[in-house]
Amino acid sequence: MQHLIKEAIQKGLFVLYYQPKIDLETKKVLSAEALIRIQKQDGSIIYPNDFIPASEKNGDIAKIDKWVFKRLVDDARYIHMLTGE
Repeated sequence: MQHLIKEAIQKGLFVLYYQPKIDLETKKVLSAEALIRIQKQDGSIIYPNDFIPASEKNGDIAKIDKWVFKRLVDDARYIHMLTGE
């Protein structure tokens, strides 16, 4: 798993999926939860319960956190640009 984590960091194999939280009465999106995955080059997905504990143990979690934060900011800017919200 350690090799896969290093490869994901080096090659940018992390992806975020946004799960919206919707008000069922108004049908408006209230917020979203970012869900991280590793998408291997063959297209298969590695879920966080398979790589987060190992990342915390080997010290790579800070690199992953930094990537997530930058991606969240970039995505928020893009969404704001599209929606004006």
